[in-house]
Amino acid sequence: MGVDVVGFLGLGNMGIGLASNLQRFLKEQGTDAKFYGKLHIWNRTTAKAAPLQELGASLNPSVADLARVCNICFAMLFDDAALESTFNDYLKTAQTGTVFINCATVDPALASKLAERGRSRSCAFLSSPVFGRPDAAAAQQCLVVASGAAAAMEQVRPLLQAMGRGVIELGADPAAAAAVKLIGNFLVVSQVELLAEALNLGDRSGVPRDVVVSIVEKLFPGAIIPGYAKRLAADAFDMSKDPGFSVTGGLTVVRLMLALGERCGAALPAAKLACGHLEAVEAEGMGGLDLGALALAVRKEAPR
Repeated sequence: MGVDVVGFLGLGNMGIGLASNLQRFLKEQGTDAKFYGKLHIWNRTTAKAAPLQELGASLNPSVADLARVCNICFAMLFDDAALESTFNDYLKTAQTGTVFINCATVDPALASKLAERGRSRSCAFLSSPVFGRPDAAAAQQCLVVASGAAAAMEQVRPLLQAMGRGVIELGADPAAAAAVKLIGNFLVVSQVELLAEALNLGDRSGVPRDVVVSIVEKLFPGAIIPGYAKRLAADAFDMSKDPGFSVTGGLTVVRLMLALGERCGAALPAAKLACGHLEAVEAEGMGGLDLGALALAVRKEAPR
């Protein structure tokens, strides 16, 4: 049995944590390892590769160069356009039988299209998006959902498990995991919208924000909802202090949700409401703030 060589494309706030988990896993492999013990990486801004290089990863000068070396490649890229462009570049020099795993949130229709394009070049395209903020990715606490060809899934399963705290496999259709990621994000964005409205109601009716947060923590224990409640209550929207999901990034994903809903005939009024508030915040030049900044638009809105 040959040794698989693993690559990673895209070292943004999420990618750096996921790639670090993979590099540590590869480094821990023994002499009879299934995987080569060094991760190959690429990023448009090479300076972002430094933390991975310190862990032992090898920086490649181009996507094409990485594709020549690796027969398994993960990608965490900015949006649909970046993924498609990079995947096309990857295929130009990809090895026969390679596996390409997309970890970003994208349109399920794009996942299907790229899987078909990959098959024409003997490349298996898997969807493996993750749930969690950058701090969760760095702490190996993201939840991974994955779908795609069974043989390829079997080949990369240990790597998927190394990225986070658990993997939910969703069958052979690469669009399935992409759709589940949008459903999960719909739930998160809708909760942020509701939290913004609840805190605004508290503000206007004289209920202190810390009281509202305390109620949220008791009714909805966990990390995500109370975490956002605290950010909204403190107006903690500065991404430089706590990198997360931006207003602009949130808009991109909400629009993907709405497009999916339109294609399959599912009404998403909560997503439309959140979309309007995110658009209002972005229009004021605040697209780089945390997703929770949609609360700023909620607070300005008068009753209808």
